[in-house]
Amino acid sequence: MIFGKGRHENRINSLSFRTLKTEPWLETQPEPSRDTAREEGYAVPLPWWRKQSFMLIALSAAVAVFVGGLLFWYHGRALAAERVLEPDRMMTAAPEPKPLDPLLEDGENIRSPSSYRGKTTTLEVGETDIYRGFLVLVNDSHILPDYYLPENLAIVNDMAANADVDGLSVTKPGMELNETAAEMLLVMVGSAQKESEVGGWLLQSAYRDFTYQNYLHQRKVEEYRSMGFGDEEARRSAAFWVARPRESEHHTGLAMDLSSRTHPDLQLTYANTVNGRWLAENCRRFGFIIRYPEEKSDLTKVGFEPWHIRYVGFPHSEFIPLKGWCFEEYLEFLRKEGGYTYRDEAGAVWQVDYQVLNGSAIEAPADLLYTVSGDGEGGFIVTTLLEGPVDNTTGEELLLIAGKRLSD
Repeated sequence: MIFGKGRHENRINSLSFRTLKTEPWLETQPEPSRDTAREEGYAVPLPWWRKQSFMLIALSAAVAVFVGGLLFWYHGRALAAERVLEPDRMMTAAPEPKPLDPLLEDGENIRSPSSYRGKTTTLEVGETDIYRGFLVLVNDSHILPDYYLPENLAIVNDMAANADVDGLSVTKPGMELNETAAEMLLVMVGSAQKESEVGGWLLQSAYRDFTYQNYLHQRKVEEYRSMGFGDEEARRSAAFWVARPRESEHHTGLAMDLSSRTHPDLQLTYANTVNGRWLAENCRRFGFIIRYPEEKSDLTKVGFEPWHIRYVGFPHSEFIPLKGWCFEEYLEFLRKEGGYTYRDEAGAVWQVDYQVLNGSAIEAPADLLYTVSGDGEGGFIVTTLLEGPVDNTTGEELLLIAGKRLSD
């Protein structure tokens, strides 16, 4: 205790002595040299540059403390915000991937090129076969060869008379269509009458040969010339409504102009009639599409024709309008994607495969019903019925017809 007190007193005395010695020196004595002041025990003021250094260090430390505190505060708020948002993130997680198509249920995206759930067989085909089938594209850039002849033409007048179909009139004797297209036309107009009491259908045009198509096209060209159009402009404008020979779908026997007795003229107003609306809404159920939709003229290069339908068969007639495509877009999709699997509205499951000609052969299922069609460009579309309808629906009759057609 004593030792500690003595030390304390000595410290105080030392401080007092230093103060006493310093004050007179500051007032009356000239400033000694710094070395003399140190030797004699005087307090020596710091030089100005050291004072500035200390101030800068102190200021930097204060800024560092302030910035560190700000960062700590901000990080704490970010962590708190993240904890608050975490439940919402979990609630808005990305949805599970959906099947290829809305009508295909979970697990039914079963397409596997050339597998067909079983054995396959090889089909011999040639280059001329690309112009055969229900899916041949014919337009101004896909022109039929001179040797082209349609398949399986049948006289619609005779078929309609034998079937005793009410509500269909054929404007010319001996009018021809592909037999399958004609069968489905008769089923369609019969269903329109039975289901909706829509009748009075008028078949105005069906199959045309090259000569007759050339006559119609030239007549349209002359019509535009008479209106003052130049030769080139008249031909271009005419082709927008009446295709040049070898560029018309009517050559295939798969296309037709179907109007009504109350609106026999092929005018755009037909789209707003009872028959026109029924046709646009229901033709897909019978294997047909509206070939030249109003909003697709830039792709089809043909004006809107609500009366012009084209037979493409199942499931293509459902899939095309489901996607909002025209025929050109559909075939481009097949060439790019290679195909798809689809459950149609009647419950049947179809597999569609696009195959490029490999030498002289393509592959098809060995034990399932299928059709093969060329695309008019160099590929083949194999359409396979994988499963029938899951129950008895209004489309069952159509599927039976399709099955008959596939097996022929």
